[in-house]
Amino acid sequence: MLENHGQQDAAEQTVTKITVRPLSKEVKNQIIADNLRTSDVAWKSWLTLGSKEDISAQMSNIHIPIAILAGTADKALSPDVQPVMTLPYLKTATLETLDNAGHLLPWEAPDDVVAFIQRHVAI
Repeated sequence: MLENHGQQDAAEQTVTKITVRPLSKEVKNQIIADNLRTSDVAWKSWLTLGSKEDISAQMSNIHIPIAILAGTADKALSPDVQPVMTLPYLKTATLETLDNAGHLLPWEAPDDVVAFIQRHVAI
């Protein structure tokens, strides 16, 4: 992933790997463009540092309601990870899953994401 960043072919492969639900050509092109627009510094920093940082000690200081939504078919961050790596540290958190959805829920299931937010946020 590090060595292929910024390459059109790699960005296209990434969107195919991390999404499950059908995407319009316009949406797929936007995701690819967003991937390619990410700076090398940000991309490398996330993959080598940010994604590996242990913030579990800070998470226990969060005392507000938290609602997590995960795709059941997320290959980038399996929903099975949440009960092990997130929920034990966030005592107020709840977890819901979307069937047959991958990693990019706002793109794959925008209506489901809106409904999820509306269920959890007082407007």
